[in-house]
Amino acid sequence: MAKKVVKLTFEDANQAAAAYFEAENELQRLEAEKQLKILEIQNLYGAFQDAEKEKIKVASAQLKTYCTKNRNLLLVGSEKSGTIGRVVFSFKYNKGKLVTTGEHTWEGVLATVEEKLPDYVRRTVELDKARLLDDADTISDTLAELGLAVEKKEHFSLKLKD
Repeated sequence: MAKKVVKLTFEDANQAAAAYFEAENELQRLEAEKQLKILEIQNLYGAFQDAEKEKIKVASAQLKTYCTKNRNLLLVGSEKSGTIGRVVFSFKYNKGKLVTTGEHTWEGVLATVEEKLPDYVRRTVELDKARLLDDADTISDTLAELGLAVEKKEHFSLKLKD
């Protein structure tokens, strides 16, 4: 399909710039108005939400205290969860995290693990793309040999004049 050739004059460009300016300003005005209304709604409901959050915090603390003290009565055998009213409570362990013990440091642990359990040590090798881009002008021949090229895309932008 052939491209349609459009001929624009400087006057057409001036009219487009004026339309762009007006539309951009109207968009900014509408965005500011929207943000103001959002802020009003947040302020209106914020106090109510804060009150409900405080109620949840107090009730959660009470339930945790009760369930912890009465765990043996509330849970049978290896159960880890139960209900009180319409609320489900549970006692679960998270996955856990490794911590060093005693005088050990992470560097020391790494050395020991490398020696005794080498399969548990990760090694990552990756391209330093940022550095390659920074040095692309001086190493362009080598980049081509490596199967790399720097691709630059031109983009057009508009902004309002200050």
